[in-house]
Amino acid sequence: MSIEKLNEIFTADFNIDSIIALRQNRHSRQHSWMETPRRINGLFLITDYPAHYTLDDGSSFKAEVGDVLLMSKGSRYIVNFSIPEGKKTHPLMINFRLVDAENNEIILPTGVEKLTHDDHTLLPLFSAAAQHYKNSAHALLKSRVFEIIGNLFPIEPKDECMIAYINRHYTHSFNISELAKSCAMCEATYRKRFKELTGVSPVQYINTLKVQKACELLTDGDLNAADIAEFLSFCSVSYFYRVFKDIKGMTPAEFKTLAILNPKK
Repeated sequence: MSIEKLNEIFTADFNIDSIIALRQNRHSRQHSWMETPRRINGLFLITDYPAHYTLDDGSSFKAEVGDVLLMSKGSRYIVNFSIPEGKKTHPLMINFRLVDAENNEIILPTGVEKLTHDDHTLLPLFSAAAQHYKNSAHALLKSRVFEIIGNLFPIEPKDECMIAYINRHYTHSFNISELAKSCAMCEATYRKRFKELTGVSPVQYINTLKVQKACELLTDGDLNAADIAEFLSFCSVSYFYRVFKDIKGMTPAEFKTLAILNPKK
């Protein structure tokens, strides 16, 4: 399995469904998928005892406690856990299907890949996903899995991602939950980190940016307020007026008049 190919897939547009997240309770040392290959993709976090993986091409590797592995659909392998006599192991597993925007399945390169060694960031996320699955909290489960994937395959440094997307697409109508998903975060984490970075909420940042762009259009162009409101994807002209006045302390018409009376040098 190519890490470069995986990065290409997981940093493009994708969705996930058919999610199952569990903390397993294994006492048997060996499990084999040689005769019956995996039917779905899986992320696996080794928690208590190391394991030895043997793949169908004859290669093998050892997975230490804290390693995160990706097993793609169709993979054939044998795993042997180093479990002491009378003990059990409790690895965390997330099975999922990967699809594109049209809900067509995205097929990952077949194989088992060690992705990273956890620095204590991923364990609470895997644990939370398992709890959300147990509680049938499907929206929270999906957000948590997106957050895990975002940590494993970052689109760009998260802090840059949060601001850059809005700055590039300021004419769009924004949905905060979708913005959070684009940065592989749950909405609560996104809102908290955004406030830490900018000192304002996402909505305040978006509205301020849109009003800044509106000021440029009012000063340099011939568009009226209704045209500008539509161009910047405000839900209505009246809402545009209200936001503009809250931020600038005057209406768009008053701003335009002032700009005409005091042109840029």
